[in-house]
Amino acid sequence: MSSITLVLLMLINTITLIAHSKTTESKIDFNMLKKLRIGLLVFFISVCYCANSQTEYGETLKSRLYVGGTFGLGIGTVTNIDISPMVGFNINRHFSAGLGTTYMFYSYRYGSINYSSHFYGGRVFGRIVPLPDQLPSIFLHGEYETINNEREIQEDFNSPYILKRTWTPALLIGAGFKQQAGNNSFFTATILYNAIDDGTSANTIYGGPLVYRVGFIFGLY
Repeated sequence: MSSITLVLLMLINTITLIAHSKTTESKIDFNMLKKLRIGLLVFFISVCYCANSQTEYGETLKSRLYVGGTFGLGIGTVTNIDISPMVGFNINRHFSAGLGTTYMFYSYRYGSINYSSHFYGGRVFGRIVPLPDQLPSIFLHGEYETINNEREIQEDFNSPYILKRTWTPALLIGAGFKQQAGNNSFFTATILYNAIDDGTSANTIYGGPLVYRVGFIFGLY
C-alpha cells in the first residue's frame, strides 16, 4: 500500500474522530458519514491494489494517478480551516475523473457570542483538457459535492427556526489553470459556479454561487 494512500486513509479516520468528539454539541448524521467513509476506503484500497497492474498502453495504472487537494486557513474573529484532499485518474490526455473528501472547521467570535461548527462531506469530479497540445494548462472542471453542515431550519411554516445538521448539495462547473511547480507537481486555481445555488441556505454553504479554489496536485509517475 502506497504511503500517499495511507495518508488519505488516516485523514478520513481523523475527520470521523473529530466529528465524533463533537456529538455533545450537535447531532451528526453518522449513518451518512459511515457510508461516505466506507466508500472512500474501498476506492483508495482498490487504487492501491491496481496501482502496479498494466494498461493496454504498457504503463502502470499508478502512472495515471494524481493526488492533491485544496487547503485553506483563516484566523481571527472568524476562523476557517479547510482540508480537502482528492485523488484523480487520467483516463486519457483529455479526460480525468476522481473523488475527494472535505473537512471544514468554522468558528465565529463577537462579544459574548462564541460559535463553532464542523462541516464534512465528499465529492466526485471530472476534468477536461480541451487542447492538450496548444493549452495544456487550461482545464474545464465539473463536480457534484454534498456537505454536512449546521444551519437554521424551519420544519414547517408554523414552527420556529432551529439549529440543525443537514446535507447541502452543490453542482459546480467552471474552469481552471495549472502551473508546473516541479517534475510531477502543479499549483492549481479554479473558478466554479454552483448551478443549483438559488440564494437560499438550503442550496449553498459558500455564501454565493461563485467558488474560488487554490490547491496543488502531484502525479504518481
